[in-house]
Amino acid sequence: MRRSIHISALLLAAAGATACGSNVATPAAASGAPSITINDILQIDQAGQPIWSPDGSEVGFQWGLGTERDWWAASASASKPASRGDAAVRQVAPLTGRASAAISPDWRSIAYVSKKHVWTVPAGGGRPVRVTTEEGKYSTLTWSPDSKRIAFVVERNDQDDIGVGSAAGGPVTSIAATPRDEDSPIWSPASDRLAFLRRTDDWSGYEIWVSAPDGTHQRAIAREAYQKGVEEFHFDGNDAWSPDGTQIAYLSSRNGYNHVWVASVSGGDPKELTTGSFVDYDPSWSPAGDRIVFISSRAGDLEDRHVWTVAATGGAPVRLSPDGFCARPVWSRDGKRIAYLRSSATEPPEVTVQDARAGATAVRLTESRPNPSLTAGFVEPQSVTYPSRDGMNVHAVVLRPRQAAAAGGHPGLMYFHGKGGINLKGWGGLPNYAFHQYLVQQGYAVIFVNWRGTHVGYGSAYEQANYRDYGGGELDDVVGAAHTLQRDFGVDSKRIACWGESYGGYMTMLAVTKTPDVCNAGVSLYGVSDWTTFLKQSKRKLWRMRLVAKLGDPAADPALWDKSAAIKFASQARSPLLILQGMDDDGVMPIQGESLYDAMHQMGKNVDYVAFVGEGHGFRHTGSLRDLYQRVDAFLGKYNSGKAPVTTH
Repeated sequence: MRRSIHISALLLAAAGATACGSNVATPAAASGAPSITINDILQIDQAGQPIWSPDGSEVGFQWGLGTERDWWAASASASKPASRGDAAVRQVAPLTGRASAAISPDWRSIAYVSKKHVWTVPAGGGRPVRVTTEEGKYSTLTWSPDSKRIAFVVERNDQDDIGVGSAAGGPVTSIAATPRDEDSPIWSPASDRLAFLRRTDDWSGYEIWVSAPDGTHQRAIAREAYQKGVEEFHFDGNDAWSPDGTQIAYLSSRNGYNHVWVASVSGGDPKELTTGSFVDYDPSWSPAGDRIVFISSRAGDLEDRHVWTVAATGGAPVRLSPDGFCARPVWSRDGKRIAYLRSSATEPPEVTVQDARAGATAVRLTESRPNPSLTAGFVEPQSVTYPSRDGMNVHAVVLRPRQAAAAGGHPGLMYFHGKGGINLKGWGGLPNYAFHQYLVQQGYAVIFVNWRGTHVGYGSAYEQANYRDYGGGELDDVVGAAHTLQRDFGVDSKRIACWGESYGGYMTMLAVTKTPDVCNAGVSLYGVSDWTTFLKQSKRKLWRMRLVAKLGDPAADPALWDKSAAIKFASQARSPLLILQGMDDDGVMPIQGESLYDAMHQMGKNVDYVAFVGEGHGFRHTGSLRDLYQRVDAFLGKYNSGKAPVTTH
């Protein structure tokens, strides 16, 4: 039982050292060593949003792992996947150390955030130019289509505003500097207007506004209201101007599910283009303006995601993509093809291109794995549902080991996603996917729980089911997941561990303390131990406002807030808990984990706390990821192997 400081981001990433565990597969699997190691996992690149080159001959994307990502381009006419070093791919610009990086539409410049300012630098190398004049917390960098200006969000004094600066430097214009919070700017095709999100005064919804780049001629064109709490949903990434600049496609859940809607820039009631008990997002207009491509779950399995298209005037959507988990579709400049990310059970998200018609062949342009054979044995994710204690049908995704269970059953693991997240089928839909498959190869059955309150997946009623009930019904859903592992997947009830990130870290803390018989070991990554103190500490305004909208005023109902706080149940914990926390986290402050550690440590509980220097809310440095996986692997091997006692007084 100790508290320690870990400096992986500063030392391990550079030196390749290890803090615990091993770089080779552990002997956890009774039938032999797994075919993939943690070091193998950290050699697999991650591909980002595809962007077509100006002439349409290439598709650009970020490629790498964590903070070590660069801008690459692949030939759009390639007939087979290309790896680093192949002639069909080339590195366009280095991005390592450049936060929020975005390439200009003409592919000549990179915008990024560094030292509390926005900068640009020539893609081919050269002297950086500072775009902003005042220090701030900058994000959401968005180039104008003519590549001359950059819109951005800046946070100062707990307020989000929008500004515009010249790519060449000079004065900055405040577009939306009002007492209300604004974010998610997007440029019109002619670079003459901006659309953005402006939250209502009471945070009960948001409005879509349009403005000239100098901040004049502002008008609201649509309003969306939230029911039962502020939703974690931004306009950014789910919006698009029509090519003629007269309409904006965006998402609304006003009819129960997130669907594609279109609002006229000149005003009037928005129009719903897609319908049904499915989730749609990532809309993008065709260059001709006659169709909108989007991602949807409407193929039948709510955990699947495919590329679909619908006429801009409405009608029946048509599926374009073949099997596989798809994301982030974008039209080619001539409107004949679509690029998107596609993954499968054995392939990570890869840049893929196909003709913009149903039944067209999808061609994978990238190969992100140094050794594809190492992932060939990964198991297929399967969707499951199970009843919770109150009868609610809960959704989840399961990875089931191929090997037969040893005496007593498989070891089990429950993973809990963060707030605003969802666990889906496919490499691109499950967090820490390769690491979880590594554990499956050791015999683990892993269930990814989409407890009630999960966003953007099962409709508004499911999303709002934890309203005024944090740590209540959703914790019953966790208990139901453990029972499902035992009943349907041959898991030993005494060998079920749990872990999660952010809100999933909170759920882990709560499972270990409030339901001590469910998990025999838990790993919490930057989780909240007490919402009342979180409300006073967190520097993320959206998170604080959403919390009050969901739970109400803590002064008016302190009992409700107390029943949702893991620290209030620390005395009940009987299983070991490992708390991992980024020291630079401004959303869930380190004191949240420290407080629970101190409380449990003083009670003689089996608890450990590790702080990661240089990491925030989410670990991004390769050294931190290596240590994370090795540390969790060693922790599970120690406490979930069935060979060591785990209970504490």
